[in-house]
Parts: sequence; structure tokens; C-alpha cells
Amino acid sequence: MERFLSDHRPETAVEQIRFELASELLGDLQRLDEQLKAAHKRIREAVRASGTLLTESFGVGPIIAATLIGFTGDVNRFANRDHYASYNGTVPVEFSSAGRVVHRLSRRGNRTLTMLSTWLR
Repeated sequence: MERFLSDHRPETAVEQIRFELASELLGDLQRLDEQLKAAHKRIREAVRASGTLLTESFGVGPIIAATLIGFTGDVNRFANRDHYASYNGTVPVEFSSAGRVVHRLSRRGNRTLTMLSTWLR
């Protein structure tokens, strides 16, 4: 895009306005891209500083790890994995009807953690 704008010379007033708007938009996109890169770097550094082993799991990058850490806090506050499953809403709940037993996910818990936890299985 930069190359196109540098090669293009507007000839009319309308083309000049379009050129200026395109230049402003390009500047905004470059600024937002730099901010996004800086945010990703800060997240990677924070996850690394936390000492978590989450990122060693297949499919878990710094963003998902930061989300899990942010919502869960210190995982040691849960007595065992069943308590954590109850907290995040992935514990199966039994429903029965006419002798048929069905297990479904609980409607309780943090829906964001539920989505991430079921996806990580």
C-alpha cells in the first residue's frame, strides 16, 4: 500500500482528498499493528514470568494461557482437579428421564473457562 501511495500523484481535488484519507488510514493501520505487537509481547512476557507450564500443552499459546491464568488465579486454591472442573463449569451433570441417564455440562461456572477447558481436552 505504501508503494502504491508513493507512486501515485493525485491530479484533481477529489483525488487529493482520497489520497490524504488513504495516507491517514495507512498511518492508523501501522500504529495499530505496532500496538498489537507490543501487547502480544507484554502478554508473552507476563505468561513466561508466571512460571506456568500451560504453554507446554499442545494448542495453548500465550493468549489462552493468559486468559486461563487471569480467570483462575492461583490454581493451588482448588483442592483437586474435580473442584476446578466444578469452578469452570466442565463437571458433568446427570440428567435422567424415563430410565435414560444422560450427562451434560453444568450451566454453572465461568463460560469463558468452560469453552477453553472443553476445547483443550
